[in-house]
Amino acid sequence: MTAMARRGAVPAVAVLATLCALVLFAAQAAAATGSISGAVTDADANLPVAGAEVCAWDVGGAAPPACALTQSDDGTYAIEGLAAGDYIVEFWPGEANQELARQFFDGARRWEEAEVISLADGEARTGVDADLELGSTIAGNVFDATLGRSVEGIWVCSIDAVNDELLICDKTNVNGNYGIPFLPTGSYKVVFSPDARDWGVGFLAEDDGYPTRFWNEASSVADAFAMSIGPSWFVGGIDVRYGAPPPAVGPPAITLLASPQVRKPRRCKKGYRKKLVRGKRRCVRRKHRRRKQHRLGAAPRFLVG
Repeated sequence: MTAMARRGAVPAVAVLATLCALVLFAAQAAAATGSISGAVTDADANLPVAGAEVCAWDVGGAAPPACALTQSDDGTYAIEGLAAGDYIVEFWPGEANQELARQFFDGARRWEEAEVISLADGEARTGVDADLELGSTIAGNVFDATLGRSVEGIWVCSIDAVNDELLICDKTNVNGNYGIPFLPTGSYKVVFSPDARDWGVGFLAEDDGYPTRFWNEASSVADAFAMSIGPSWFVGGIDVRYGAPPPAVGPPAITLLASPQVRKPRRCKKGYRKKLVRGKRRCVRRKHRRRKQHRLGAAPRFLVG
């Protein structure tokens, strides 16, 4: 008896049906001859974008996405082996083009706004192009105040503030820093340590030991702060601080020194007076002043007073 049967999670009939579906899908994929192709350019620089990832998503969800990378010389791509059906095409700029924004065909910023491409059996659809606009980045740090250090391995995700859908995620590095690029102009919220059960995303870790938090210090997506960003923005300082603050440390001990005694100004003895000598006031002997006397028609004389 298999482990799956012992757990009682999936009956044997369901397992057989799943295997049959996979075999059928593989046969259909091998027979599919449709394709979607186009070119990706940088709308600001008007240059081809190399290494961008282009994915065709089956709207019905019957097949996983089929993807291709754009060529380094002219930014063209071709997604082949597609079965007949409806597709939404998504353009990711790639790691080498983090200054650009993610986009859907034709120039849409959201999945629900994208133009659906209906592909007939064996049809080669061309001209599915994209002019990628300048994108923005949200960045910050995750800090554990109890441990007194930044935390590595925490998922941080951007949320579309219009529909509260999870968009792009990044994991904090060894210094607790993260960066979420590829964001088109719009309004966003940020969630730290999101719960996969709330978002239906399987890759989000459930055991990182930290509760879900939203920026700025909000506990729910409804209360989270929505920030508006423009093209080519870098929005830093979007941080979160987990745990209790460290114990308060009082001011350092200060030794109080006795106030210096105030010395009374010294008086000069009789016959002496204060005078500035080489930058210091000293007592010097008084001198008798000579008086000036002017007489009409005569030169002045100095008389002893």
